[in-house]
Amino acid sequence: MKSLKAKVFCKDKKLFYVYCNEGYAQDLKITSDKIAGKTDYDFYLKEKADKYRTEEQKILESGQIEENEEKWVHDGEECYLHTVKFPVKDEKGHIIGLMGILFDITDFKRMQKEEQDFSPSSARLFSSLSSIFIFIDEDNKVEQWNDIAESTFGIAAGDVVGRSFSECGIKWGNIEIDKIVISCRGKSEPVRVNDVPYECPNGEKGYLGITMISDVEYCGTHFGVILIARDITDRKLMESQLTQAQKLESIGQLAAGIAHEINTPTQYIGDNTRFLQDGFGDLCKLIEKYAGLLEACKAGNVSADLIREIEETEKKADLEYLMEEIPRAIEQSLEGVDSVAKIVRAMKEFSHPGTEEKVPIDINKAIESTVTMSKNQWKYVADVVTNFDTSLPLVKCLPSEINQVILNIVVNAAHAIGDVVGKSGDKKGIITISTVQDGNCVVIRIQDTGTGIPELARTKIFDPFFTTKEVGKGTGQGLAISHDIVVKKHGGTITFDTEMGKGTAFNIRLPVDG
Repeated sequence: MKSLKAKVFCKDKKLFYVYCNEGYAQDLKITSDKIAGKTDYDFYLKEKADKYRTEEQKILESGQIEENEEKWVHDGEECYLHTVKFPVKDEKGHIIGLMGILFDITDFKRMQKEEQDFSPSSARLFSSLSSIFIFIDEDNKVEQWNDIAESTFGIAAGDVVGRSFSECGIKWGNIEIDKIVISCRGKSEPVRVNDVPYECPNGEKGYLGITMISDVEYCGTHFGVILIARDITDRKLMESQLTQAQKLESIGQLAAGIAHEINTPTQYIGDNTRFLQDGFGDLCKLIEKYAGLLEACKAGNVSADLIREIEETEKKADLEYLMEEIPRAIEQSLEGVDSVAKIVRAMKEFSHPGTEEKVPIDINKAIESTVTMSKNQWKYVADVVTNFDTSLPLVKCLPSEINQVILNIVVNAAHAIGDVVGKSGDKKGIITISTVQDGNCVVIRIQDTGTGIPELARTKIFDPFFTTKEVGKGTGQGLAISHDIVVKKHGGTITFDTEMGKGTAFNIRLPVDG
């Protein structure tokens, strides 16, 4: 207990443990994988367990953060802990449990007793943290910058302590980190900021997951903001690779269908072009005969043989047939060209190059392109009906990733309907796609008349690698990645309504401003 390593635990709404880190588990003299399902009564005397339960019930009921200092004896040694407990909420804001973070402040308490000020030499206490630890005072100046911060950013503590946090030399991409720190002050709950891009002075780039805790007493004299962060660059890279792999998998599945969709109009364009080529040859011969007739008329010498030759050429060319079919062939060919062009446009829009910055797009147009791309997946089992709000504003988003979400759900809908109607083509289901604006959000609803989602699977469908499809038909990545794209990358929500035997509707809610 000599170091300042954070001890972390999570409990559900009934105050059963669901997780703890190794530091917390060591104090309980177990391993972290044995904690799930246990309560404080399994580890503490009843009096202390009752105390913890009363405190934590209050947190769950009030939704407020609680901070306490606790004195206790560990391995015969008197220790002090600074405990921060706060409620954990789901994406709808409902409290589903709580989290506790415990810091060993024994050395601090000893220094206070000895009336010693916190000095730079005491910074070694923070060096044992496995996360970036930065303390920012009331004037937004850095007072503590641990070893992990030094190694991550390539900036020595001596170069930033005492300076404004905004002048530490780090570029934060499109995140206004100073404003987030300021807005954090006075809040009763920790502020979590995910996927924060940064660039070091040496040009190295990465991503952080940041938690800020405000109004923390520092050295017994003043209050500030603790910024705790983990470098998640490797995780972001893996997520990006997984998303790209899933997208390539989808493209692979669609490739044969796209080839078929392009091949059909291309084939009758070719057939019609050859017909026009032959017909043009016959018309040229007839025109030559007409030219000879014109010259004979001018000379006043129109022979019966010439008239007979013209009649035979007309009969051979089947002029009446050509006059009827040539316009149809031209019309069909133009329709084929339009079909191919539409598919090519859809492919271009669907495969919009990935970008780290969100750009405004027409959601209705994105859906139309994705539906076109996936036509071969649904056309044999379903009809697609669209009901778009044409007054929608442009939505700021990552285009290729939103296209991927729509594709995943449309293909899933086609598979669900296919399980109901089969692939005979005798009967079809319906996929209904609608858009509407709701306040500052756009809502996309994709509804199918498929099988519905089994009750036991409903809590797991957004879990990675979970699938209800037969082996070889689904990897279980589509909805997990869709959830990540909508919720984490766009601050939106993705929910569903389902009824067995009647179908499922997915509701994608995206903020207009990204």
